[in-house]
This record gives sequence, C-alpha cells and structure tokens, in this order.
Amino acid sequence: MLNNLLSFIKHRLKDRTTRIKLTNYISTLINIFLIAWTAWLSHEGQSFYLILMVIYYVFLVLGKLHLVMKSGQDAFKLNISALLFLIIGFSFIVINVWLILNQVKFAQPDIQSMLNFAFIGFVKIGVAIRGLFIHSFQSSAINKTFKLFNFADGLVSIALVQRTILLYENVTDAVQISAYFGILISLIIIGLGGWLLYYEKRSRGV
Repeated sequence: MLNNLLSFIKHRLKDRTTRIKLTNYISTLINIFLIAWTAWLSHEGQSFYLILMVIYYVFLVLGKLHLVMKSGQDAFKLNISALLFLIIGFSFIVINVWLILNQVKFAQPDIQSMLNFAFIGFVKIGVAIRGLFIHSFQSSAINKTFKLFNFADGLVSIALVQRTILLYENVTDAVQISAYFGILISLIIIGLGGWLLYYEKRSRGV
C-alpha cells in the first residue's frame, strides 16, 4: 500500500502544474509558521520590532493565500495582489524608519546564530531568484505573481542578512545602516507593486 501511495505521488509530481502548486502551498505554510514563530518571540521578548515584522509577514501571507485560492482560475485580476504588494513594501518602510528614529540596538549574534540566519536568508534569496527567472515565460499570471511575492520576501531577506552580518562584525550603527538599505529594498517592492497595477490596467485595456 505504501509503495502504491509513493508511486501515485511520484506520478503526480511529474506534472509541472502540480509541482508548482505544491511549491506554492509549501511556501505559504512556511510563511505562516514564521508568523507564529515571530509572534511568539515578540510575546516572550515584548519587542515592538518583532510585532512590526509579524504585520509584514501577515500581509505577505495574505497575498500568497489570495493567489493560492485563485489557483486554477483562468480569469484573474491582479489589483488585489498589487494592493497587498504595495502594503508589504510600505510595512517594511515603517519597520526601517522606526528602527532609525528610535536608534534601536540589537545584541551581537554569536557565530552559530549568524551562520544559521545567513544560510536561511541566502536559501530564500536563491529560491526566489530561481523561481523568478526559470520557466517564467511558461507561467500563468497567478504563478508569475506568486514568484514576485517570493522575490519581494527574498529582497527583505537580503536586508535582514546584511544587518545580522554587520551586527556580528560589530560595525558601528549596523542597525541604522541596514535600515537605510531596507528602505531602498522597500521602494523596489513598492515599484513592483506599482508595475503590477499598471500591468493589470494595461491587460484589461483600462
């Protein structure tokens, strides 16, 4: 029975559409886990920064859930996804501006914590970039938009990894330096959201 089940799964995974859907589901579940984990850390540590990060992840997951629920539909409007994309960008700007205005300090991470965080961040970045460019021309509007959400999260990971490395190297004003870089990342994400809105209007001849 187990062999039959494994054979069925293997057969199903040969279908590219099924693999894409499965990847999207897993990606969304990972982000939901990050919400729960970050919320728990914010409760334990009473950190307003982590609360802001929870808000960021909530909007990221809402965007992905919207795409997952619309998966398989031929007619798809990008306006909701574009709006959520813009909110994601603005929420990350708020986080970084808050870090700058409050001169927030973080503890210096140890080598193991830094390596673990950097590894996770670079994996997210690599997966996002690969998904954005590999077979993109064959993807539906929903899958292309999902890839953009992963790419946006990958950009955020770059800023977070940069801050972790700077903190480990004990660089002066590491948090503020990474916060300014985070604002730049946010503007790129907002630009992508604006492009999605433009693409939606152009595709419908508005």
